[in-house]
Amino acid sequence: RSGSVHGQTFTIMKFAVKTLINSLGENDYINVAAFNESTEWVTNCTEPLVQATQANKKILFEAIDGLTDGGMASYMNALEFAYSAFKEFEEIRDAEEGQGANCHKVIMMFSDGGTDWPAEVLEQ
Repeated sequence: RSGSVHGQTFTIMKFAVKTLINSLGENDYINVAAFNESTEWVTNCTEPLVQATQANKKILFEAIDGLTDGGMASYMNALEFAYSAFKEFEEIRDAEEGQGANCHKVIMMFSDGGTDWPAEVLEQ
């Protein structure tokens, strides 16, 4: 949601994110974070990842539609946020049975490009 992602580019990006979410089934877990200098969930979810049910998808779609642009993107902060969410979800999953399987994890970043490359975070 950085300032450089505005107008048609931002509209296309929102559409791409919602299309990706629509491809997920109820056995998948998801959340969407928006980032510029800071990173935050697009909704007030209490869990790091939620089941990709139709109801949760609808909530995410509405939040995505409400995003505005501004600021400068920090890929490092965004990746650290995502890794932290995975770790938190793993802790919840380990503590409570039935909270997802130990399957593939994917971080998708939608951007118009960037000026920084978070090599340190990726190496961790």
